[in-house]
Amino acid sequence: MSTRPPGGAIVCSEPGCERPALHSTVFCRFHLAESMRREGKAVLFTDPELSGIYATVVHIMRPILDGLPPDLFEPQVPSSEIDIYALLHPDAGWQLAQFSLDVLGSFLAGELGRMTLWPPTEVESTIVLRLRVAVPAPAADTFIPLLRSAMEVLLREVAGPGASASLSVTLAEDPDGSWSEVPG
Repeated sequence: MSTRPPGGAIVCSEPGCERPALHSTVFCRFHLAESMRREGKAVLFTDPELSGIYATVVHIMRPILDGLPPDLFEPQVPSSEIDIYALLHPDAGWQLAQFSLDVLGSFLAGELGRMTLWPPTEVESTIVLRLRVAVPAPAADTFIPLLRSAMEVLLREVAGPGASASLSVTLAEDPDGSWSEVPG
């Protein structure tokens, strides 16, 4: 059974683990990956950190995708592109945040079609991460807050709850994929 420490977060239910549990589960990301393996689900990485990020992405996104009408996944449904930007302090664990974006984008590309991940860029002592994903156009407005919420969870997981980070999730303004500046 999960317990609630003085800070209010629910602790992982795995015996001896003191890490915070992910929202809507009783496990931390590391033990969530182990739980998925025990259930016979594929976890693409053997490294605990990477498998935990993958498990977190699947845990967040699978119910969202399963809740969409099946006709949105038909090939003739037009797509819209959504840009996800994360701006982090250079000391805020941006490498794992970049990996999280890559896993999120790859997962969505496998389900919905395509993604583009840009290399990290440093602008005025801030690390800028950018991911573009294609989603079914009729559901684009639904995806924006869901992707924002997913990224907030992922950033909190990999950079820590107190990390200084800004997040932007919007419809792509330049659907051809070009990128010349960071949005203000």
